[in-house]
Amino acid sequence: MKLASIAEAKAKLSEYVERCRHEPVVLTKHGHPRAALVPLEDEEDLERFLLARNPRFLRMLAQSERGKRLPLAEAERLLGVGRAKGRARR
Repeated sequence: MKLASIAEAKAKLSEYVERCRHEPVVLTKHGHPRAALVPLEDEEDLERFLLARNPRFLRMLAQSERGKRLPLAEAERLLGVGRAKGRARR
């Protein structure tokens, strides 16, 4: 694992973006961890990353685990990702 100050990371950002593909890169401020670089390969990785950190989505998952079903249209509305009118569903 690489620990780097935010100031150091500013100067070597490209290097650390590549490095995070092989080992965690944690950014520190005054010696305290503040952020981590996460490798993303494609749009699906980005979507998974964002959903895993979305409190509304996590609440919906918890409700589902308790047996409370949520219609897809309601889930889309809550997440703000509804489909455009006239666009076919896949």
